[in-house]
Amino acid sequence: MARDEEVLRRRARFVATALVLAGCTKEKPSSVEPLPSQEGKPTTTASSTALAPSPGVAEPPDRPTLTAKVSPAAQKDLEARVKVIDDLYVAIKKTASALPPGDLADSDCLAKVRAYVLLLGDHKDAIPDAPRCPPKGADAIAIEKLRDDHARWFGKWLKLIDERLDSQYASSADAGGVLAGLRTQADQAHPQPCLKYSCPP
Repeated sequence: MARDEEVLRRRARFVATALVLAGCTKEKPSSVEPLPSQEGKPTTTASSTALAPSPGVAEPPDRPTLTAKVSPAAQKDLEARVKVIDDLYVAIKKTASALPPGDLADSDCLAKVRAYVLLLGDHKDAIPDAPRCPPKGADAIAIEKLRDDHARWFGKWLKLIDERLDSQYASSADAGGVLAGLRTQADQAHPQPCLKYSCPP
């Protein structure tokens, strides 16, 4: 029996340590102790403040196609645009699968959430939305449409991630104000220039 209890204590310390590393929690590994179950056998439990990582945010179901009908002369331009789209897709997918759990009142957790919101700001800045002249020619129009379709789709995905953050931290004190402040910092990290331009006739 003593051996079994020691095994359970070690397992509890391992689980609590993993939770500390994976999420925002104030729980310490040494604070987890085996508790007797209703059947009289020792069991273990972690504190309710130790939160498992949040499930990821699935991508919207209507992802646009990566194909476009262009001439052989524009094939390289199309491939370059597809690579930019693919790279951004991989980056957002990784971010969407790793939402930090915890309570914004905890400084450790707040630092992780701040880094996460700034990363979302990087993704939003990578979505092309700057003013530009209308494309001319069938090839340019086709590639432009591919870019715009994916830009709108990425925007929907990032909005879903923002909504998950809002709901995930809704129980934290002044969550709305804290997240709004972090998002303002993310926006300020990517100032948008005021451009004046004219398009050729």
